[in-house]
Amino acid sequence: MEEYKYIVVGSGPAGYSAALHLAAERKNVSENVPGKVSEKILLIEKDDKNLGGTCLNKGCIPMKSYLKAADIYLNLKKGRDYGIDISFKKPHFKAIFNKSRENINVIKKGLAFMLKQSSVETAFGRAEFLSQNSLKIISAGDNSRKVKGEKFILAPGSIPAVPLSIDIDGKKTVTSDYFFKNNILPESITIAGGGYVGCELASFLNAIGKNITIIEIKNRLMPTEDADTGRFLQKEFKKKGITVLTKTEIASCNPKGASLEIFLKGSEKKGSEKPLSAELLAVTCGRKSSLSGESGESGMSGMSGRSGESGKKLNLEKAGVETENGFIKVGADFRTSNPDIFAAG
Repeated sequence: MEEYKYIVVGSGPAGYSAALHLAAERKNVSENVPGKVSEKILLIEKDDKNLGGTCLNKGCIPMKSYLKAADIYLNLKKGRDYGIDISFKKPHFKAIFNKSRENINVIKKGLAFMLKQSSVETAFGRAEFLSQNSLKIISAGDNSRKVKGEKFILAPGSIPAVPLSIDIDGKKTVTSDYFFKNNILPESITIAGGGYVGCELASFLNAIGKNITIIEIKNRLMPTEDADTGRFLQKEFKKKGITVLTKTEIASCNPKGASLEIFLKGSEKKGSEKPLSAELLAVTCGRKSSLSGESGESGMSGMSGRSGESGKKLNLEKAGVETENGFIKVGADFRTSNPDIFAAG
């Protein structure tokens, strides 16, 4: 069984930053302590296509690429006001999508280069603890490798939270992940969740000509931000033709031909009223710990969710790591109930 000084689980911003920081500290020690043996560092990511985590692959980076495209398009439309007349059709989402993937790949290659230059070993596969200081890495084809570590950092990340009233089928009912792996979009999209993810998506999709409705259970958009921000955004959305329904939630949704019937309940829409119709329902009700199952407690916007077995994916019980409500319990120094295992977040 190969041994490492440090093993980091998860290659998102927390994981890769920790690995690179440890590598920098290792270099500093080895340069200043003669005869000091170099300490091996291992970074584990479950998916070889996901180096960099959610932020890089299906979150912040591709979303900012989309918003940049929308900004360019909207500025071009204003050109006539300044004597610049450019004739063009509406944006081509497939090209916008491809540009975002190009940006992701550039950053991903840079990250892989930094890890290699820092002598951080990268392994791809699902990590499962075997004991308090060892784990198994299960890669494609059920190939596995066992490793032992002196210290561990857990940064397993998050997944979309989904309310009980919605079943995600990946076709007509989707999470925000859908928009970063599909290059074809329908014309009418309803977004459930008016937080920053839902609002960014709504802004972009409206800019490229899609018919957008956004639903939020609280009394305003961006309910966790300053009240003036949410109210201002709601006014701007209405000016742009985005339908905003606050104090409203989804009771149920059913396929009907090529579209969905979305039944609502709340103070702005009664359950007995005519349902909304959309080709796609996107759930952006926040995110939750990846340890809580594929669709665990959402904890967002008053919506309950399905529960999962906390920590089962990593076999944290074998590592002596305690969890609570799908989250790893840590102290002020991010140390878990196992003194040699730390968790980010």
